[in-house]
Amino acid sequence: MSILIIGGDSRLAQSLYPLLQERGYQVFRTTRRSNINKASNWLYLHLPSIDDFHIPKQINAAVFIGGVTSYDDCINHPDYAYEVNCNAIPKLAKKLLEAGIYVCFVSTNTVFKCKSIPHEHYPVCPGFKYAELKAETESKLQAIAEEIDQINHLSIMRLTKNVSIDTSPFGQWIDAIRDKKHINAFNDLYFAPICFTDSAHAIQLLLKTHKPGIFHLSGERDINYYDFAIGLYQFLELDTNLIISVQSKNIGVQLAYNHPVTALGMQYTHQQLGLNTIPLTRIYSYFKSYVQNL
Repeated sequence: MSILIIGGDSRLAQSLYPLLQERGYQVFRTTRRSNINKASNWLYLHLPSIDDFHIPKQINAAVFIGGVTSYDDCINHPDYAYEVNCNAIPKLAKKLLEAGIYVCFVSTNTVFKCKSIPHEHYPVCPGFKYAELKAETESKLQAIAEEIDQINHLSIMRLTKNVSIDTSPFGQWIDAIRDKKHINAFNDLYFAPICFTDSAHAIQLLLKTHKPGIFHLSGERDINYYDFAIGLYQFLELDTNLIISVQSKNIGVQLAYNHPVTALGMQYTHQQLGLNTIPLTRIYSYFKSYVQNL
């Protein structure tokens, strides 16, 4: 089986690519970099110019991870962000679907801003620009797939917050733990954390099974960064007095997405793929592996 990753330079692709290789798949990755090594199955793709992109004949499935994903870029460059996310991605997806290729589009929990945890088929209600673009892309992909009678070849995988040593503020926290310094942690910013490897595993299952529909992968519950830090330090048997609770507005930070409900319901996903929410202890264990090496 051959798989195409659109957005091969992304952080999520860095976890997905080796997993797919380990499972024996041939994997092609797209990039906007011009100095690519074609022998390594890199393919050049500039999404606004997809007419110049040729789909490898052996591809069986494709996953869209790329696009304009920066919150700031979606606000400051709205025309470009819309062209890439809402025009180019659906156009390329249509070409793939017309060729009989299974398509997975990676989306986000931020398409919701509601009072209770939304299930997979809850109506989207985005609250800021990035989320609005994702929601529109989802809608366009579904409309295209229905129009060309390929809805059974399309899936959407919404993810809650992927965290790693590379995502803010966790690199700084690890440095502070090493130096025995205080950390600041927001008490007004919430997330339902998952690991990139968890997301990669869920996407791999879709690419393997070709299940159609909308799927969710979520952390077990919503938690603010201060409470998460308290739990992490307790898990690591560190002094929680080194954690300072702060509000974003008090230190001049304007949060693009600040909502207490970020977790996702996973009933349909569990039925179809056997996946469950990711426990906080899984996230704490991930960071423990880095702390042990300090």
